Amino acid sequence: MREQIRLDIHDPEYQAAFVGIFWPSRAWADSTPTQAPALSTTDALESTATGRGEYELEESSAGANLQRPEEGDDQLLLESVAWAGVDRSAAHSTVGDAAMLRARFIDDYRIAFQHDEQRSTYEEDFGRLFDMLSRALPPSEADIDSFVQTLWRYAVDDPHADSTEHGNVISRPEQMKQTVQNEWGASDLEGLNIVDGLLTVFRVFTFWTMKARASVVGHTGVAPFLRDLRNLRREVGRRIRVHLYGHSFGAKLISSAVYSCQDAPADEVPVADTLVLIQGAFSRYSFSSSVLGSPGQAGRYAPVIDRRLLSNPIVATYSMYDRANVALYPMGMRLNPFSPVYEAADRFGSIGASGACDLDPAFSRTITLQPEGQSQALDDLSNVRCLNVDAHNIIKDTVREPLEGAHGDINHAELFHLALAVSQG
Repeated sequence: MREQIRLDIHDPEYQAAFVGIFWPSRAWADSTPTQAPALSTTDALESTATGRGEYELEESSAGANLQRPEEGDDQLLLESVAWAGVDRSAAHSTVGDAAMLRARFIDDYRIAFQHDEQRSTYEEDFGRLFDMLSRALPPSEADIDSFVQTLWRYAVDDPHADSTEHGNVISRPEQMKQTVQNEWGASDLEGLNIVDGLLTVFRVFTFWTMKARASVVGHTGVAPFLRDLRNLRREVGRRIRVHLYGHSFGAKLISSAVYSCQDAPADEVPVADTLVLIQGAFSRYSFSSSVLGSPGQAGRYAPVIDRRLLSNPIVATYSMYDRANVALYPMGMRLNPFSPVYEAADRFGSIGASGACDLDPAFSRTITLQPEGQSQALDDLSNVRCLNVDAHNIIKDTVREPLEGAHGDINHAELFHLALAVSQG
């Protein structure tokens, strides 16, 4: 980015500031044991050892508005980068290392789950969770109840829960318990071993928790920062353009931040310039003011479009090769991996799988992202409020991460140049 700025912008008055947002969005850590033998045996205790946190697979790419600025025109880029902090090496250990793995598991999740009110019981609680995840024998009904109840003490309320995603599993611990009982010992699904019902519950719970935390961080952390910038603009009398980029749950975070500024006075709108959502892991109806088939329902972030809180169109990429969004997202919403997981009118569909849906066709457009060097054919975007971008030609690498697919395949110049072109509107 800095090299591109040096090449394209020759105005000595130009100033670009880059702000990264680091936050605990790990859906599960490497130290979670899967199908582990009982700790009393001498067999190996195997961790997931994926080397990355689920749904946050790579550091996010980001772009900046590189157009030649007017005098006194400052630029600010906010990039939501998910914190993973996981050990990238395999973790195959003997039972002699069980205590070390247990301690690591407890420590891995501390930053994400240790609430102030649970500070005194956190280590005991997550030690108990690890012990139950490590057992080879099926859990008893009492074990399942204890496991689920312990987890639910660490639930995070989503201040921006979407009405279209009602009836989700996070609000129904009884369904969680029943699912474990029903699915224990079930056969593999397409080669993916999901026989451990407790581990399924744990992963789905952490998925929902981090999704909720994206709203919390956006609402209580980044939105106040945007308001401070608004005040700064008034004080210094300079135009400060703000471009926000987020990947996966980070896309929900920056959407939450803009939405939380909807109370801004009319003379202070728009509150930001660009909102680029790279494979967003949140509801595809989030920006709809009228969800088809759900009379009277609107997406949580509909005011972002309706109130014109942005100077430029929302950019939302999606790819059919993003298995995390196409399959794992609705699976996590339902906690039922054996049912069809992506239907045409699925209320649990995500933006990263199909783009932002049920928008006014007069103000939305869909394009296919072209390889570098080919025209993107954006044409006139003056009346466009959301630009859905089918990026399957670019975001398509499913080899490195077979389970999540191309969800993290985002380090491409085409994405940066697209964001640049839109932000020049």
